[in-house]
Amino acid sequence: MIRPISLFLAVLVFFPFSRLKADVQLDSLDALVIKYENAKSDSTIYFMDRYLELAEKEHRVQEIMKMHSAKGKFYARKGLLDSALRYFKFNLEMARKLNKEEAVSRASINIGNIYTTQGKYNSAIDRYLEALRIIEKSGNKKLLTVNYVCLGITYYYLKQYENSLQFYQKALAIYDEQKEKQASAYCYNTMGIIYKETGNTAKALDCFLRTDAIAREEKDSSILSHNLGNLGELYGMTGRREKAIASLEEGIRLTRRFEDFKGLGENLVLLGNVQVKFAQYEKAIATYNETLSLAGKVGVPDMAKNSYLGLSEAYSAMKNFKMAADNHKAFARLKDSLFNVTSSMQIADMQTRYETEKKEQENVILSKENNIQSMQIEKQRNQRNFLIVGFILVFLLGVLIYSSTRLKHQNKLLAEKELRTRAVFQAQEKEKMHLSKELHDGLGPLLSLIKLNASSVKAVPENEKLLADIKELTNESIKEVRGISHALMPSLLQKQGLQAALTDFFSQVEQTGTLKVKFDHNVSHPFASETEVHIYRIVQEAVNNTIKHAGATEVAVSISQKNSGIELLIADNGKGFDLSNNSNGNGLNNIYSRVDFLKGTISMENKKGTTIKIQIPSHA
Repeated sequence: MIRPISLFLAVLVFFPFSRLKADVQLDSLDALVIKYENAKSDSTIYFMDRYLELAEKEHRVQEIMKMHSAKGKFYARKGLLDSALRYFKFNLEMARKLNKEEAVSRASINIGNIYTTQGKYNSAIDRYLEALRIIEKSGNKKLLTVNYVCLGITYYYLKQYENSLQFYQKALAIYDEQKEKQASAYCYNTMGIIYKETGNTAKALDCFLRTDAIAREEKDSSILSHNLGNLGELYGMTGRREKAIASLEEGIRLTRRFEDFKGLGENLVLLGNVQVKFAQYEKAIATYNETLSLAGKVGVPDMAKNSYLGLSEAYSAMKNFKMAADNHKAFARLKDSLFNVTSSMQIADMQTRYETEKKEQENVILSKENNIQSMQIEKQRNQRNFLIVGFILVFLLGVLIYSSTRLKHQNKLLAEKELRTRAVFQAQEKEKMHLSKELHDGLGPLLSLIKLNASSVKAVPENEKLLADIKELTNESIKEVRGISHALMPSLLQKQGLQAALTDFFSQVEQTGTLKVKFDHNVSHPFASETEVHIYRIVQEAVNNTIKHAGATEVAVSISQKNSGIELLIADNGKGFDLSNNSNGNGLNNIYSRVDFLKGTISMENKKGTTIKIQIPSHA
């Protein structure tokens, strides 16, 4: 055992050495964080966590706040906004406790940026204004202009253009004072777009001309070519054909020279639009065709979509209705394709974010477990020199705290999983609603227009049968589009509720002659709209399965409200199916997923047909 005097001397020697060692370790970990920040996510998080553990152990407040900010920005870049928000909010709370005003303002701006990305614009503005009150007192102009621009962008998204312009003008005044010309040019360009959208073409023109002058002076070809497109479009809107075409052609030359193919395509489409506006249809067709060729080479489908729409308008103005219709069909196909790709990417992105965050959380748990094991080994080594009983008590307390923390963490993971499941379902229903609206409002009127045009064509003996066939096919197409639109998202479900939507659905089923439906709806209080959507989808899936696989002639559907919640019964007189078979298709899996999301239970029986019984608690 070390004698008291020896132990005292050991502490005196070890303390400065320990402090020095901590500084070196923190510097080394910080360097490793920077090294792996843009390369390996797992390594970055690992070294960030080690840095934080050491900083917390040494009570280094400045270093703790620094790494929380770094982790927040890292997660924000990865798209894990909720995780980023937690670290920024920690910094905000700590900065307030320590009365560090500049740290409060920086944390508030970071939180505001996350809220803006999430579309929570009012919450973002609250954070920006809190930062603004602090920064205006401190006089930090660099931070002030950042805040002004953030407020300008957020008010622009809210379509509060007056407020947006006010903050862009404040930022512009500082940029002009500090002679930051390129930043000034970007402010003028954005302000010009706002003025153009609000119909103030004179001020929009002034802003675009100022942008043009600065971009030429600074030889900034990027902002110049973009601004020439805005300028040409504005000249076209105000009837100045020569200036519109001259501006757009200069922008096209610049983008060709620097091989900015995306900017080239955008300017070509704008030039085609101006040529159509001033009845230069042949030139417009040549311009749009060049854009189509460019879109095929560089793989930008949105460019091709806009070109097809322009070609349709040009051919329609030239009375070439066949080419107009062909190009409009190409436009509609590409638009639907882009929508489907975007929707799939959004769902895949949500799933990827969920899996990534889940993996990172698991890594944190594993890391903590490894740390605890290391601590146990170290304690066993120290037990030879220190009081055994005291260290055992500390160890047991650590295990208890760890178990409690882990249980809370697992509950948190389950809650986050439920939130992401809800987001996926909501995204799917939103996509179905959007596609239903596109079919109803886009393709439906186009088919009606085709029918109207066919009806107006003078009938002669040689084309009388052809016209009759066109009308008949158009009528069938209109019915088909309405049917698909209704299947994706019935308007009755939104307007009149679940009972009306299911009654209409069953009426359509019975009209096919394949199945007779008995529907019993015994509900005194309406459900939440989200619950009604899930119940509708469950019934729709079950009845479709009955039609496809059961060989039934009758099905009975009953929805009743009981003290414990909602009871849904679906019974048919078909041949049933093997419940032990785990590969019964996506339809049954979708039913299980929705029931599970509603925290319900499901049971099935195969006696003289199939009976599905679903119990949904009242809080769903």
